[in-house]
Amino acid sequence: MDRVFVSVTNDCVNDQRVHKVCSSLCAEGWQVELIGRGSEKSGGLEREYGIHRFQMWFERGALFYAEFNIRLFFYLLTRPRGVLHSNDLDTLLANQLVARIRRLPLVHDAHEYFTEVPELQHRPLIKGIWKRIERLSFPRIDHLFTVNDSIARLYAEVHEKHAQVIRNIPVKQAI
Repeated sequence: MDRVFVSVTNDCVNDQRVHKVCSSLCAEGWQVELIGRGSEKSGGLEREYGIHRFQMWFERGALFYAEFNIRLFFYLLTRPRGVLHSNDLDTLLANQLVARIRRLPLVHDAHEYFTEVPELQHRPLIKGIWKRIERLSFPRIDHLFTVNDSIARLYAEVHEKHAQVIRNIPVKQAI
């Protein structure tokens, strides 16, 4: 299994962490396909790995996340066998369901403690929905990584899930 399908809810243009992950996987010989969303503002994107972007009907909110995960679910069902790589909690549900149905390995990149981001602090219903998705999906993650030790400790405490730490630092460049 030398394929990996990386999913994000952004437009794939400015996400340097995801680009570094995809480029690193390519350098190790993996066939990478990055799956995200497109928009009229996104423009073209040239990378050393494949990119698939959904043209979304909804741009934000609950309908956006529902539409994205439904599209992602059916898209991943039709792809060749490979590793599923969910980037953040907002892509985990579709990945987890497909991984379970097709018996594929599931990797989750939790680059923030999603259910505690400031945008959710005064929205208990929305926060509760994300916590439920997290609680249902985390037991089925095969490999988990995050950006620092404190978030890794939180996942160990809350979900009894060990997270590898892969720091989010810039790519070294000569000046």
